[in-house]
Amino acid sequence: MNMFRSIGRFLVISFSLCLSMLYPLKASARETLIFGIHPYLPAEEIIERFTPLAKHIGKELGVTVEIVISSTYEEHIERTGRNEFDLAFMGPFSYVQMTALHGTKPVLARLEIQGSPLFRGVIFVPESSAVQSLVELKGKRFAFGDRESTMGYLVPRYVLWKAGVDLKDLEGYTFMANHNNVALSVLSGDYEAGAVRDDVFDKYQPKGLRAIAYTPQLSEHLFVAKSTMSRQKMEKLRGILLAVGKKPEEQAILNALKLRVTRLSGARDSDYDNIRQIYKTLKNLKEIP
Repeated sequence: MNMFRSIGRFLVISFSLCLSMLYPLKASARETLIFGIHPYLPAEEIIERFTPLAKHIGKELGVTVEIVISSTYEEHIERTGRNEFDLAFMGPFSYVQMTALHGTKPVLARLEIQGSPLFRGVIFVPESSAVQSLVELKGKRFAFGDRESTMGYLVPRYVLWKAGVDLKDLEGYTFMANHNNVALSVLSGDYEAGAVRDDVFDKYQPKGLRAIAYTPQLSEHLFVAKSTMSRQKMEKLRGILLAVGKKPEEQAILNALKLRVTRLSGARDSDYDNIRQIYKTLKNLKEIP
């Protein structure tokens, strides 16, 4: 069951998984666990990806899980920081920003793609473009993702800066709602270059895109618990996440999250320290508050 509500130009989705219909327990007797997710993809796609995991967590804990998609990255950071979500899925940069503002949260697990808990972004141009290097992007139109997105804007912004390309050097730039839109805008010719995470680039590259640079590798997206959660419940939730996929019938849960997810692996706050260095640089550039 999906509930959609528009607020201005943003979309907030609150998706309640009525597990009481699937399991013989009275809904009124079940605790509700709020699962917050940032808007890194269209809402319908996020719900499709995370519903199997939410159902699994609900079954294992004996609770009803409600998926809530924040309208913006900033809102997600704030709501996670204020402990409004029992469980939150976060981008690496959002996590670092959240810890800077609100302190650390219990890190439960992170994605592992094809055996690696690291990922990177791609700065790309149309296959037919004459551009071969980052410095040649000066005077070009550039498409970024959400301004708060790790690989949609923040890390690519840092990579461009390191190469000597400032925003003022571009003919123009824009921020788009998600990575898919960035790739499509470059394919359509509306923009001459863009930046997305590697898996999105792989999806659209055969349609006519070419990579010109890659970002540093960063620790993958992660799951955190609210800091007020009891230790017993937190450890049980961590155990559920780390065990997903060990049974053959649970592999579909990982496949739904993202293609090539091999498991959810352990993580520590220190795994995100290199992102903190990028965060400090962008803060000095006044790109983030």
